[in-house]
This record gives sequence, structure tokens and C-alpha cells, in this order.
Amino acid sequence: MTQEGSAQKLSENEEKALLCIRDHVFLPDLECSFGRRNTKFTLGDISVSSEGPYAYADNHTIDIALGNNVFKDGSLNESLAVWQLAHECVHLLDPINGGSNNATVFEEGLATYYQNKDFGDENIAKYLEDMRLYDSEGKAANMFKEFRDCECSSWICDDKDIKYIKAKELINKYINAFGISKFGDKVRHLRKSGVSLKKLTSKDLTTAFMKISSEDAETLAENFSKWKCNRLPTAT
Repeated sequence: MTQEGSAQKLSENEEKALLCIRDHVFLPDLECSFGRRNTKFTLGDISVSSEGPYAYADNHTIDIALGNNVFKDGSLNESLAVWQLAHECVHLLDPINGGSNNATVFEEGLATYYQNKDFGDENIAKYLEDMRLYDSEGKAANMFKEFRDCECSSWICDDKDIKYIKAKELINKYINAFGISKFGDKVRHLRKSGVSLKKLTSKDLTTAFMKISSEDAETLAENFSKWKCNRLPTAT
């Protein structure tokens, strides 16, 4: 994909490390939690763009562009780059050719939840080992470990970000109601039945999540870019 308005470029080693984290941490973890990605799409490059971060699929290849704010004074903020990558990797599960503004509130909420989740689970040792097999210099593992130890809340800074946080809180409402394991089971079942995260309907959600309110189901099925959020979900 040709990037317009591109900013400073990742070095070969930086992109290699980010690809390693994509392929050997985030995607295995996401597929375990929420089901296999659509393999009709080929995984592409990771770059930096003034219009990022976003994931963009064209001709069944999906690329990721990080925001140019990952660079400061010419140096890569590695933790911020990995944080943005975690979010965009969720969009690799159910890509659609053309455009980057076709996600539902559910998908963006799930992506925002995922980039802020606690990765201190029992699989981390295996992920670190896998990364070292594909990146013997250890850069990917070090980048990921620094990301885990970083305070991400300071990166939420404007009204657009708050919209993502509201979507995440709506997802959290049902993760808390069902538990993350059962919530993941329901998402896997939904996707296995042929429902895309980008095309799910309120009926799909009320069928999969029996406890969900009709209001929340309708909100979560909305196109995120067109969603005019005006409230935080009521805690349960």
C-alpha cells in the first residue's frame, strides 16, 4: 500500500521487531481469545503515517500504519508503537478491502480494551521465547517488555481518544458481566458462525450475549466513525 502524508520511517530492525510482536504475541493471543483471523487476507507491512494509526486492507493484503507521534526528536517511542500496534492487530481479525473507517463500535471497543489489557498472564514466557526464536537479537522481546511496564493512560489526550474509551467501557461492561473467558467464547462462537466484527448487527449481539440490553446492542453495532456517543455505560 502506498502511504500518503507519511512521516519518519521505521528502521529495518524496528519494523522487524514490530512484525515479530504482531506475529508471535498479539495475533496468537487474539486468536486464542476471540477466534482465528480471516486468512483470506495476507498480512502486510507496518509503517508510519501522519494519518495513522490505522489498519488498511487492499487487494486482500492488510497493512498497519502507526501514527507519526511514535517518533519524538527523531527517536521511536517503542512502547507507544507497541501500544498502537496492539489496537490495530484486532482489526486484522476481520478485514474488509477498502477504507479504514468501517469498524463497528464493538470492534473499536474491543481493540481499545485489548491494547490496555494486562499481559501479565501465564503465556507471556512462551511469547517471549517465540519472539527470541525469530528475533535472536532480542529487540522484539525488549520492546514488548517495556510496553508491558509502561503507563498508557497518559497517551489518551483528546476528544477522539475519549470516544474510544467510551467504546472500551461499553465492552468492559459485558466482560465484567460474563467474565473474560466466557466473553471470549461468545465472540469466538459469533465469528465462527460467519459474523464479521465489522458487519455484526444488534440481533447478532442479542443472540450471542443474552444479558445485553437492546440499547447497548444497537450502539455496539453502529459504525464507529458515525457514532455520536454521549454517555458512558451504566456500571453493572
